[in-house]
Amino acid sequence: AIAYAATHDDPIKRFCPETPTEKQKLLIDCDAREVLWGGSAGCAKTSGLLMSGLRFAHKPEYAGMIFRKTYQDLALPGCIMDRAKTWMRNHADVRWNDTNKVFHFTSGAVLGFGYLDHDGDEERYKSSEFQFLGFDEATEIRSKAYLYTQSRVRRKESSTIPLRSQCCTNPGGISHDFFKARFVDESTREDRVFIPAFAADNPHLDFVSYQKSLEQLDPITKQQLMYGVWIRDSGGQMFLFERARNIFTRDPQIPDPDYYVLGVDLGASQKVASTAFSVLGFWKHYPSVVVMESYKLSGMTPSSIAEEIKNIRKSYKLVKMVVDAGALGAGYTEEFRQRHALAIDHAQKNN
Repeated sequence: AIAYAATHDDPIKRFCPETPTEKQKLLIDCDAREVLWGGSAGCAKTSGLLMSGLRFAHKPEYAGMIFRKTYQDLALPGCIMDRAKTWMRNHADVRWNDTNKVFHFTSGAVLGFGYLDHDGDEERYKSSEFQFLGFDEATEIRSKAYLYTQSRVRRKESSTIPLRSQCCTNPGGISHDFFKARFVDESTREDRVFIPAFAADNPHLDFVSYQKSLEQLDPITKQQLMYGVWIRDSGGQMFLFERARNIFTRDPQIPDPDYYVLGVDLGASQKVASTAFSVLGFWKHYPSVVVMESYKLSGMTPSSIAEEIKNIRKSYKLVKMVVDAGALGAGYTEEFRQRHALAIDHAQKNN
């Protein structure tokens, strides 16, 4: 990294009304080929990405491009393209081309804005050449589009401008798994750089009031946006379990679920652990479900299964107990009801 030092020729000092924070300087100064910067909400990642995009705007051969998923994401008040217009609208040495969404600097440099919403959007840039690509809220962008645009990062042989592709994002989104594997997981990120950033790193933010607003979120989104934890949100009905991704420590600020449901999957094997018990927790006002515990036991009979259910019921306020009524289910559930007085529902597997 080149140490950040504001000079007369520094376009960040010239065009940006904000002083870079210490965490923003890490992004601005980083010459790594690919970087992901971010984590929690409120860490000033949008301004940091725009500053980094301006870093070489005084160089004649410099061309940069900043992407978001949709045009609306770029143009809404306060979003990155609108923010760039606010920063540079009163400067005589930069001109805005509204048709192409590009800033032209008197140095000869350009900084443009684009979107990657649908399949094929990335191909609009197949003849382009950039020394800088920025991706704001990168996990909302398809991995295919991100990888295609990497082929557009190049320079003339005589150029000394570093080739940079920088992503700023929170955890979650359609490409969460892709960016987590590419940048966050040490076993797969190779020489790519991950710079964690948090709301507490942003001195311009009223952190206390902002934290209170995040308290209203469901537990998973709260972990992502308040703490920058790289856990997956509900992108599908089924996905492979990963301890680091799917387990989070109980947070005393998150209330216990309002009610619980027990699911039991009956197994026929007496030697292999094949009868499964899973307790799911729900909140009245949060659109999330958590698995409180899930395990399998072997050698189970109708009576021992009933006793296990009764033990679970001692720990949780169960509003429903659901059993897979397959080949074993009909006879078992009748015994649960008649002999053990357990109000068992049959699983509606096609619903």
